[in-house]
Formats: sequence, structure tokens, C-alpha cells
Amino acid sequence: MIEKVIYDFEEFEEKMKQIVDIAKNNKYPIINQNNNWKTECGLPIKHFTVGKGEKHIVFFGAFHGAEIISTEFLLYVLENIAINSKDFESILEKYTLDFFPIVNPEGYVITTSAIRKLIPRNLDIYETEKICNQYLRAYREDDDKEITLKEEGKKTDNTTIKLYQKMFEDVTYNDIPDKYKKIKQKLENLYNLYSIPKGSMIAWSANANGIDLNANTKYNKHIKEIEQEKDVYGRLRYSNIKISEPGPINCPYEKNKGFKQQKEIQYISEFLEDLYKKRQLLSILNYHSTGALLDQRASEVPKDIEHRNINLRHKAINNYLFSKFYQSETYKDSSKKTKYTILKEGSEVRTVNGLFRVLYPLDILIELSVIGGNPIGIYSNLKDNYESIMISNLNAVKESLQNIDFSNRMADIIYEKMEEKHKELDSEEFIQNGYNVIDIVYEKIEEMIKRGVGEEEILKAINI
Repeated sequence: MIEKVIYDFEEFEEKMKQIVDIAKNNKYPIINQNNNWKTECGLPIKHFTVGKGEKHIVFFGAFHGAEIISTEFLLYVLENIAINSKDFESILEKYTLDFFPIVNPEGYVITTSAIRKLIPRNLDIYETEKICNQYLRAYREDDDKEITLKEEGKKTDNTTIKLYQKMFEDVTYNDIPDKYKKIKQKLENLYNLYSIPKGSMIAWSANANGIDLNANTKYNKHIKEIEQEKDVYGRLRYSNIKISEPGPINCPYEKNKGFKQQKEIQYISEFLEDLYKKRQLLSILNYHSTGALLDQRASEVPKDIEHRNINLRHKAINNYLFSKFYQSETYKDSSKKTKYTILKEGSEVRTVNGLFRVLYPLDILIELSVIGGNPIGIYSNLKDNYESIMISNLNAVKESLQNIDFSNRMADIIYEKMEEKHKELDSEEFIQNGYNVIDIVYEKIEEMIKRGVGEEEILKAINI
């Protein structure tokens, strides 16, 4: 039975203390790194590790403040490691797992402060579900209206308050607890300077500077438009929110101050680069909220990092096969009939997560929920949706990590065979051909694993 959802920041900190305490006598305790990473407003960016391996596997949650489900999932994983440590022993013996449950604590505080106006702590779980259902219906109606306008060739509606915003239109920065005084002051400044619609705190994905951490890269596609002083708005239910100026979503930087990498991204980038240079970074699992899909395809390499000699063909084969192991345990609802979708399309680097996927090995972005409606629409169906997210993705973590070395070895073989047979293909044809090979090979691998066939025997048996 689900007893608790929607943790505010204080509840998150208390829950992590409990988890660390549960694990303190385990063979592999969960360690609070206390690395003193602080946001501009002084909030800690918590970092926990477990395991003793030289190679690191990094888990990120809540790059977007409104994507609170990603934090709850990482709490769920950590709690399972603490309570059922023997289930993870083979993984923890070989690797060190690094958890950053809230990359964006300022945005998390802003979003959960808004949520608490309608969903106070310890509200009955069924009452919580009702409010979240109402929110999801409003959110979808807002989307449907925008889709209809587009189909009819009419202008998008960027002036009217949305239905989901109307539920939270009375929420202001004054509803942020006094202990977060700096966040409250920053939001007051943003609301005075920019045209932020009422009710937008509920969708606050950015930090307290109004900068979206995932958009905070010089490769962001909207930077040229912002430099040309164009007004750029969000899509669908966000169509009344400007993303060309600081606010709730998708703004990459504040034009008046010039491009600046936010402190949160500086810390994370330096941490990953240090591991990479030491040859200790094995994989990144980056959790977001909605879509029930795996984004694994590395984008085209920007010209200014071509000196790193990144082999996109090889990276594509590695990422895709690893994603197949992760996908194998996922399901979109309790019927267990439909697995998460793996995205295969190529693109340009547009986000920080996209840049990480180019720079570093085995980087997968996991969108957790088939139900949309950030941040609370996801909780509108707890039994069917929420439990499915937690259970299936926990199993996916176990499956993919237990097979990560084997996956890399198998991917190397596939890549080498592909180079022998299809080197003349252009990159896109090569990659798509490789995906087709993996789809066929993985069925055989999965069947042999179920029969208990060992890795060496599988490697010998697979004929590509």
C-alpha cells in the first residue's frame, strides 16, 4: 500500500537521513558525501554514494524542480538498497553508485511550496489522488485547446491563464517558507521584472534565477532568438510562458547578464569530467518525469568539442544495447503489456543532458511516467501508474547494472562486425542498421539469459 507521495524538501532530507541510518551497518553503507555544494541561495545539492568499485554509475534526479517523481524514484532505489542490500551485493561489490536525488533544490522548493497550498503534508492519500486527477484533467484540456487552435490554423493562446494555472493562481512567492528567504526574494524580483503568469509556480522547473538547468548550455537552440530579442513562448499548456526570459521553464540564460553557467551545472559538470578523466565513469542514468521512454541517442558532436574524437557510431551501439537491458524490465502500467519506448532519432545538442550523452559513456535519460501533468498529474493514478513506475524501474536498474559489463562487451563485438561489413555506410545508415542488428541479437541474448546460459557461452553463440 502506498502511504506517502510528494515529499517537500524538508521531508526529502528527513527521509534520506532515515535511509542512511537503516544502511549504516550494511556491508555497503550509504554515505552522505557532504561535499558542500551549495546553490546561490545556499541550498545543499545532496550527493550520496554506495558501493566500493572503482567504476562509477551516476544517478540524477530533479534537474527540473517540477519533476518531483524523479526524486521519489531515487529515494525508492536507495531505500531498497538499504533494506534489501543482499539483492544489490554483486553490483555494489563491482561499482560505486553516485546518487544526486535533487540536482535543482531551489526549483524543488518552489514547486513543492506551490503544491503544499492544495496538498498539505499528511493529506489522505485518496484526497491527494483526487486533487491530482483534477489537475491532470485541466492540464490535458489546456493541451487539447492548443492542439485544436493549431489544427484550425489559429494563433496559439499566449495571453489567457491556463486551467492548471488557475488551480494555483493564488499561490505567490510569499507562500515559500521563510527559511528560504533568498529564494523568496529572487522570485519576487523575477515577478517584478518579467511577465510571469499567475499560477506558474506549480510548474517551476527552473532554479530561483529563473534559469532552466537542462537548457543552460551554449548549444541551446533558443539562444539565437533571445539574442535577436524575439519573444519565444513555451508549447501547449506552457504557451503563455515566455522562455526567452527568466521564469518557470526552458530559459537557458538571462540575456541582460550574458550567458552564464549556473552553479548547479558547474558542480555536476566538473564532477563528471573528473571521473571521466580518471577513466572511472561507467554510466549515467538521468531521471525525468513524463513520457515512459528512454532517450539514449547521442546527438551530433558540436565543432568545438570535435577534438575529443568521439565515435558516435560506437556510442550509439553501446547506448542502444544497454537501453535494451533497461527496457526489458519496464512496463507502462500494471498490465505489463507495453514496455518503455527507446528513442532512436538523431539530433543536435540542445540540452545539458544531451551534451552529457555526447561527452560521456552509457548515458540514458529515463522519462518515468506514461501519465503527464507535471508535477502532480502523475499521482492521479497511484495504484496503476505510480507503483508501476517504482517497481518496474527498480527492476530495470538491477537488470541493466547486473549486465552492464556484458552489454559493453557485446556492443564492442557488434560494432567491430558492423565496421567490417558496413564501414562504407554513412553514419545514420550505419547506426540504424546497428539498431536492427541489436533488436535481433537481443532477443537471442534474452532467451539464453532466461535459460541460465553464461555470458561467455552467449558471446560464443551469438553470430552476427
